[in-house]
Amino acid sequence: MLAQELLKSVMARALATTTDSSAWFDAGYLIESYKQAVHLRENNRKPELRAWAAVDETIRVDGYNWVKKAMAMTTAPSAEMEFAASLMTQGSIASAHRAKAIASAPKGSILAKNLASSSFLF
Repeated sequence: MLAQELLKSVMARALATTTDSSAWFDAGYLIESYKQAVHLRENNRKPELRAWAAVDETIRVDGYNWVKKAMAMTTAPSAEMEFAASLMTQGSIASAHRAKAIASAPKGSILAKNLASSSFLF
């Protein structure tokens, strides 16, 4: 199944490096995205969605920790990574990540504009 192949490939890419923060971020973000999709699959009994069961077993990994590792590997704060981490967490942890994203987003950037216009959602 394509989703499982993608997950294995992205995770292998991360595990093969100690310097590529984007590899660790990509893997962590994909893991957490797949976790959120589990709810969609559970509510839908279509046979073609049963193939996701193999992915469900693989994503028992905490993708947020992979994203935290990616952030620790960067020399400067990454507004994009901080924002993504805020979406993976809740409460004060999410607020702290959002604050870091807001502080490090380049003025006038799309991310800065999105953070400014969506702050009421958090």
